[in-house]
Amino acid sequence: MIAIPKSATAEQRAAAEKLGREFGITVSTLDTNPVCCVWLELRGWRPNPGTDGYIILHQAGGTLITASSQQQLDAAVERFIRSSRKRDGRREVPVGLMTSYEVVK
Repeated sequence: MIAIPKSATAEQRAAAEKLGREFGITVSTLDTNPVCCVWLELRGWRPNPGTDGYIILHQAGGTLITASSQQQLDAAVERFIRSSRKRDGRREVPVGLMTSYEVVK
């Protein structure tokens, strides 16, 4: 399942539906993240000065896609789709972290 908050905008829903079409998964609106699905959300987190961005945390039991703006949410959905591959008729995504931010090691 792909889920978005009940308060999601039409643009957020469109991003979720795009992901749903690519993966053949339905989109639901929920009060909170059930942590057993692909959860898309916008966060009001944008430091000043700073840059917009996104974080994708994908594990076998659930995925969190969070972004600081609609543009970044759309970019995160595109990256999640591009990172997938088809295997035995189903799409799969590598487990791990994807982000538009620089990763410090």
